[in-house]
This record gives sequence, structure tokens and C-alpha cells, in this order.
Amino acid sequence: SSRALEFSRDGGRVLVRLPGKAMDEDDTVVVLEIAGKPEVDSPVIVQKGSSPIKLEYVTAVTAGKTVKRHTRSGGYHISQWDDPRDSVTWGIRINQPRRYQVWVTYAAQDEWQGGKYRVSVGSASLEATVFYTRYFAIEGPFECLPLLTTECLPRHYHYQALNIGSVDLSEAAEYKLTIRPASRVGHNLMYLKSIELIPEQTPAPR
Repeated sequence: SSRALEFSRDGGRVLVRLPGKAMDEDDTVVVLEIAGKPEVDSPVIVQKGSSPIKLEYVTAVTAGKTVKRHTRSGGYHISQWDDPRDSVTWGIRINQPRRYQVWVTYAAQDEWQGGKYRVSVGSASLEATVFYTRYFAIEGPFECLPLLTTECLPRHYHYQALNIGSVDLSEAAEYKLTIRPASRVGHNLMYLKSIELIPEQTPAPR
């Protein structure tokens, strides 16, 4: 806590020189004191070679009522959106200009079926319809008293990957990819797990 570390500047970056050995084997803390409120850039997902780009909750930037939520199965998804003002955006850096198949993985209840949503990236825009994905999958057998119905059974979300079309990203550049309800749906749009951009002529996700 009393040791000052050497640092230098490289353009807009601050480089901190760390000691060769961790100060604490379990938890070494480095504190950077700044003047004023930090200005934080949104993360940018950089494509590795010609690999697919997978966009998940960790790097998502939500707007409106949209939130990231912990699921019953121990993972995360994005939910609580029902209006075009509710959205999720990712920054991506495309290294391989070409057409990309757009796969959206989500879970949806039966009553959410039919809701429209739009995925836009660069000048391209795709509109798709939400489908029922068997929202709850119940695994068993389990012992359950007759009067308790299925509420006593463990439940988890059933996600499904759906291809909603393709977009032409013809330049190696940074893009913003946004997904939002196409119109007000009056209920949760979906439980979004991920969006994947797959270069054409590569295997689809399973």
C-alpha cells in the first residue's frame, strides 16, 4: 500500500511497470489514482483472423430497460426489453471483409412468439420473428407431491440458435452491432444469450 509504481504515457495509454514478483501470492492490488471521473470506452471485439465473432453479455452495452441477468442454469442472458428504445450494442472490429451469417441464440416462452426484432450492423439491417424455444426444459425423474404440480421440479432455460440471414461487411473496419425490438411488443422480447457472425462457407453453430 505504500509502494509507488513507475508509469509512463504512450499516446492515450498509461503503461504501469509492475514488479517481477507479485506483492501478494493471493491478491495483489494495483491502484491508479486519477483526477475526475473516468471516461470509459465501450469494449471492441476484435476478430481473430477469419474466425467467427461471438457476442455475449460480458461485452454488451445495454440501453433503456434492457438488463443482464443471472439464469437458473448458472449462466447469464439479456432480458427485460419490450420497446425499440431498449437495445443491446456491441463494438466489433472486422478483419476479413465478406458476407457473414447472423445467428441469434435465445430462449423464449410460448406467449412471446411472434415478436419482431431487428439486428443492424453498419448499413445492413435484418428483421426477424421470435419463436417459441421450449422455454423450460424439465429433467427428471423427481419425487413430487401430487398437489405441488410442476413448481417443485428443477427448471432451466432452453436456448436455440437461429439463422436470421446474412450481412455484407465489405470493409475491414469497426462496426456497431445492435439488436432491439422492432416495435413495442408488450412483453419480454426474449432471453438473449448470444449473437454470432459466421463467415460464409464455414460450419454453422450447434
